[in-house]
Amino acid sequence: MIAALLLILIFVSGLLGSVWLSLSQPRNLRRVVDGNGAPTPPVYFRPLGWTLLAVSFGLCVLRDGAGFAFLLLPLVFTLSACFVAWMLAFYPSALRFLVSSSTSS
Repeated sequence: MIAALLLILIFVSGLLGSVWLSLSQPRNLRRVVDGNGAPTPPVYFRPLGWTLLAVSFGLCVLRDGAGFAFLLLPLVFTLSACFVAWMLAFYPSALRFLVSSSTSS
């Protein structure tokens, strides 16, 4: 049960980290907030994304040890990057709840 919960937390933290890393780029943020101008991403998006990816790695090590963590982590990164790219391409408004209203101006 704990292993399954850790696996869910690994994928959620990897996904959120990938989302915030992608939203740290102005063109992706512009797509999400539907702005014609170029909104500047907040400075905390990139460190938050890297922190969540590091948390994902720590959870991988905690769950399975370092050997299997280095096998599971590329899978997590690949799946989360593909999912974020799919969301940005087809349904970017679904990511709008992660962006505060102050960036939409």
